[in-house]
Amino acid sequence: QTAVALDERGAYLSRALEALGRPAGFRLPVILGVSPTGEVIFFSEGYAIGAAAQVLETIRKLERRKEPS
Repeated sequence: QTAVALDERGAYLSRALEALGRPAGFRLPVILGVSPTGEVIFFSEGYAIGAAAQVLETIRKLERRKEPS
């Protein structure tokens, strides 16, 4: 399941970064991937070449873990 959130004032993002122990001064954009169990599986801040590919690879790895052996 995928959810995308728009946090115009940064309130949710500030709380999430605080919970991760990240400094309050963050660089946008922030990409935060969280599993259904609440585990942070991906984090990126600031413009990064290849961030979308990294997110997709992380998702693929999780999907492979789910496959029966």
